[in-house]
Amino acid sequence: MSIAAVLAAAMLLPAAHPDRVPTLRTSARAPNVARFGISPFVPAPDETMATEPAERTSAEQVERALATAAPGTLDLVLERNLARWTAEQPQAAARFAELQPDSFLREVALRTVARVWAGADPAAAARWAAALGDTAAQDQAIETAALAMADVDPRAALDLLERRDDPTPADAARSGVIVSWAGRDFEAAEAWVEAQPTGPARDEIVQRLVLLRAGRDPSAGTLLANRLITGDTARHDAWAAIAQLRASKDPQDLRDAAPN
Repeated sequence: MSIAAVLAAAMLLPAAHPDRVPTLRTSARAPNVARFGISPFVPAPDETMATEPAERTSAEQVERALATAAPGTLDLVLERNLARWTAEQPQAAARFAELQPDSFLREVALRTVARVWAGADPAAAARWAAALGDTAAQDQAIETAALAMADVDPRAALDLLERRDDPTPADAARSGVIVSWAGRDFEAAEAWVEAQPTGPARDEIVQRLVLLRAGRDPSAGTLLANRLITGDTARHDAWAAIAQLRASKDPQDLRDAAPN
């Protein structure tokens, strides 16, 4: 049979066998989606892609939350709602805090605004806290803002504390900022403290640094106490604290130091 005859026979094959329907073969490696119960084409409807815009916190919402709060939880409810509002609209939340008629809730509100606002915008929070008309409220807001700023800009936090009505040289807020600073950069905090005028106020802050340093190296803590603490009583107190710390790690040290 000639090549032309073979080609002609092949062309006539479908017509000669109309009952034979050619099937499409797929690769053996192709995944069988029906087997796994997966539809290959499931377009997501448009409405599932749309999201409702988040509703902003308002004074009405905070007041409503306070009105429905369980007894004894007003401060917690206020703090939670005001923290969210401050993150969204700090100036509006600050004004709401300033206008709280209850003195206790006002203090909670001012501290909450100062803490959250200082974490997001330290400069703006510092300006607001320093501009409060009430002296007591101003000092509270300044101290809270400064503590929140300590992790970001401890020098600015210490400068802010100087704007209080009575900037005590050594107090919990100042010590808190310095200890936070020392936890991240001990040498810088130590240099700042060393540059301050000598006296009981500085000795008190140095004692905090001594304990922080002695927690890792008691000998280094002792050297720091000897170098920076000027008062005899404060220095002996630091030595006693270091001895207790050393004994808590190795009781044999305390037994060896005890008189016979």
